[in-house]
Amino acid sequence: MSTNKSVSLLKAIKPYKQGWHIQVKLVHSCRQKTNYGGDTLKLIFADETGDKIHCTCKKTYIQYVIGQVTSLRDIQTVQVSDKDKKKVEFRLMDSSGESIACCLWGKYVEQLDDHLQQTKYPNMVCLIRFAKIGYYKGEVQVTNAFDASLILFRTAVID
Repeated sequence: MSTNKSVSLLKAIKPYKQGWHIQVKLVHSCRQKTNYGGDTLKLIFADETGDKIHCTCKKTYIQYVIGQVTSLRDIQTVQVSDKDKKKVEFRLMDSSGESIACCLWGKYVEQLDDHLQQTKYPNMVCLIRFAKIGYYKGEVQVTNAFDASLILFRTAVID
């Protein structure tokens, strides 16, 4: 592995900061069943000094979801763990007409609101990278996965 000044070693990583740039190699991967979370993917990475980091990825996380935003509801402020959090619910519809419930939280709601204020055009396509899938009110729903997600909005051209 080559050294790059903008790359941090694993021993320098602290949990209070986001956006670390690391260079690692995958040294081990396996699927693992747990009693509490079902299937997970276990990964072990090592940096150039040999320091290792063990990671697990739950089956409930998906790489990306994309679709046209439909049934956009108003932004709400709700209490979560005694703190006010913004949330917005909508549906994402793919090109075949299938749709899935979606909920965004926190800064991602502000991103959506900023996009709507700038474009003043409600038809848009949304891409959510590193989404989390779960069940809410008996229905499958995707949501942002804490601060790990990347959300992109583009105005949709409807023919």
